[in-house]
Amino acid sequence: GNEGGDDPPNDVTTPADVPRMISVGATDCDDVLATFSSIGPVSWQDIAPYNDYPYPPGLIKPDLMAPGVDTESHRICNGYWELNGTSMAAPHVAGVIAMMLETDPSLDPAAIKELLESTAVDLGSPGKDNEYGSGRVDAVAAVSAVASRLRYASHVFDDSNPQYGNGDGDLDVGETAFVEVTLTNRGDSTATGVRARLTTNSPGVEILNPVAYYPDLAASASAASTGSPFSLRMNQGCGQIVRLHLQIDHAEGATSYSGFSFSVGVKEDLLFFEDDMETDKGWSVGGDEPDNNFVREDPHEVIWMAQTIQPEDDASPAPGVRAQVTGNPVAGGGFNGEDGDVDKVAILDSPLFDGSQAREGVRVEVFRWFYHTTRGHGDISRGEILMSDDAGANFSFLIRDNTTTEGWELYDAIVPNRPTTQMQLRVTAEELWIAGVPHTGDAIVEMLVDDVRFSGSRFLCDAFTPGASLAPNPVGNTLLLRKEYGELRLSWSATAVDAGHDPASLYQVYSSPNPDQGFTIDHETTATHHVDSRTSSAGDAAYFIVGASNTGGSSGEEPAP
Repeated sequence: GNEGGDDPPNDVTTPADVPRMISVGATDCDDVLATFSSIGPVSWQDIAPYNDYPYPPGLIKPDLMAPGVDTESHRICNGYWELNGTSMAAPHVAGVIAMMLETDPSLDPAAIKELLESTAVDLGSPGKDNEYGSGRVDAVAAVSAVASRLRYASHVFDDSNPQYGNGDGDLDVGETAFVEVTLTNRGDSTATGVRARLTTNSPGVEILNPVAYYPDLAASASAASTGSPFSLRMNQGCGQIVRLHLQIDHAEGATSYSGFSFSVGVKEDLLFFEDDMETDKGWSVGGDEPDNNFVREDPHEVIWMAQTIQPEDDASPAPGVRAQVTGNPVAGGGFNGEDGDVDKVAILDSPLFDGSQAREGVRVEVFRWFYHTTRGHGDISRGEILMSDDAGANFSFLIRDNTTTEGWELYDAIVPNRPTTQMQLRVTAEELWIAGVPHTGDAIVEMLVDDVRFSGSRFLCDAFTPGASLAPNPVGNTLLLRKEYGELRLSWSATAVDAGHDPASLYQVYSSPNPDQGFTIDHETTATHHVDSRTSSAGDAAYFIVGASNTGGSSGEEPAP
């Protein structure tokens, strides 16, 4: 978007503000934000049924940047010129995606987005921000990441510990789960010293164990982590799609980037309305067609001028026989190309149905048959399928047929309407002529519909309440320190369990550059170790205290404020 101003959360417009879109802003040749480039955040808090990403803080947009100032572009049939705009920036990203897919055609859109963001050159404030997103796209880094040796293969959630979750294998709001991630080596030699770091930009997710270690991976081999796996806690967002990024390092080569996603809760399929037209389910007819409006009957085959105007069979598998058909003329029984078909407007309305529980929109499936023989240049006769979310007060267009379909055809799509309690499908068949264009005779218009189905899905999240526990024993003076991969790794012993103390469910890591000035909490983790990756200068000191807690309270090591 080129609305560069200060109107959050409305500066980035549709479709760039859609959460899963790859939204691209513009920079100049010095990697400076273009003055016209739209900035975030965005919000969907007023869009039912989503009402997510409330503002503030909203959802960070854009996702990426690319050159869009004085960018050379093809001037159709007249050489080249230089233009400004995010329309100049976005094609750079599209080109990088093309190269990524050439390297690995199996990449899905989510993986592409994660790789682009994780390999971008960070600009502006550290991390993803509402001016530069994750940074300026880096073609070499993105394609190299696709071609890298170590990649995500699969993951499994473990929420079986009653201190952490309900044991259903899915992550619900309030749960803490271990995430066992399997990596695969796509290279041709063994990778040693493999370590992965987990990050996310998704709101409401707290990663507790961000680092996992792996055994040596031979060529084409796969393995899960050794020791403590990743763990994370979901604080909000039933139905939210969470995207996780992996940075994978090993001793022999460059850093690899990969990623995966999951939905919070359990997806449940919903069926709102279904009709194979074999029984009367409350459809109604309207319009001004006097003789050949929709009827629910066994269609008669009509052949005219060597063309099948109307089929012999409905769209349903046997034993189904009925469909909604306009007039249902019988060949040789009055149909002569001038009558027996629609001459004005035939309207068929479904009964109202409740689709309000659809979390990701309402899906419509409907088989249709449309026949149209044109009788002049002014003939614009048509068949249409429309949708209403306000009990028929207003309809939005789904599909229009002006030419004959190739037999029964299925229309299958998510409707653009908001899911409500008063949804309705409308089918129309209309003979229509451009006003003032002379014509002789009538157009032939026939339409049939069958096997209508409205469905959707929602996410169910089980409430999680951890059981009561006795506070854990202190961690004590069991801290061990060692340098690893240029970072400081703290490790300690698990708290002892006795008659008065249950196991710890979380450990709190506090740090300070000067103990006399007090400690602040650094991190919480489910593991008995923590990797501190902050850079420091020579001679800098860091002091740590580790405490334990569970639902029964804390072990008492937390420092005074």
